[in-house]
Amino acid sequence: MKRILFALILFSLVPSAYGQIGTIELSGQVLSRETFKPLPLINVINLRDRTGTVTNKEGKFKLRVRTSDTVILSSVDHIRDTLTFDHLSSKQHFVQILLTPKVYVLREVEVGELGNYDKLKNQILEWERNKKRTARAFIEEPEPIRTEAPEKIPATWSSPFDMLYETFGKRPQQLRKLAELERRDAYEAAVQYRFTPYVVNSLTGLEGDELVKFMQRCRFSYEFIFTSSDYEFYMAILDYYNAYESDKARREQDYVDY
Repeated sequence: MKRILFALILFSLVPSAYGQIGTIELSGQVLSRETFKPLPLINVINLRDRTGTVTNKEGKFKLRVRTSDTVILSSVDHIRDTLTFDHLSSKQHFVQILLTPKVYVLREVEVGELGNYDKLKNQILEWERNKKRTARAFIEEPEPIRTEAPEKIPATWSSPFDMLYETFGKRPQQLRKLAELERRDAYEAAVQYRFTPYVVNSLTGLEGDELVKFMQRCRFSYEFIFTSSDYEFYMAILDYYNAYESDKARREQDYVDY
């Protein structure tokens, strides 16, 4: 009789234990901390199995999680938040999250006057004419008079001057260099904003020198930095991390301690 009673108690505890280690249907609503209005299109990502969803127009979402999972909520215009779940025995769980809007501090930009293009062009032409007149003053013999008709050259620019100016002119070269520097500064600022030690540590658990070494190995293209969603960016970091761990394991396996 005691054995039967013990078996019944044991079987009654199994569903409770299974509920703790099984999956949970997490549902929730994301609101603005300032206005308490629903926030649509917020990325909700489960780091364990790399699944995710986005909130609807009412700020609501549903996602399957385990009690040990970590869920990240992020968007472009709100500060990232992290959710963890411990000691949940219910099969369903509802949460309400308040996200704080991000504040972007714009760098001061100095705007200089480029000047009028026609005015600059006339100044250069006048300088060219003066240079030719000065050069002719030192020529002893006059130039021979051409009797043949000039050869017709098809023009691809409005004038040869425009072609030479755009190709070799100092100002266009400076503008192209400035545009390249601005593009590079924008890329570096975007990388520093999105690819932070906090984000990488939350995704990989790396710390210290190993975290720095891993971040130095990651490379992202200009287009990916500016066009990828947070979910795509996190997945790219995890792909780099998996390759990093595989490479480290292979090096440790090849090392033999004599």
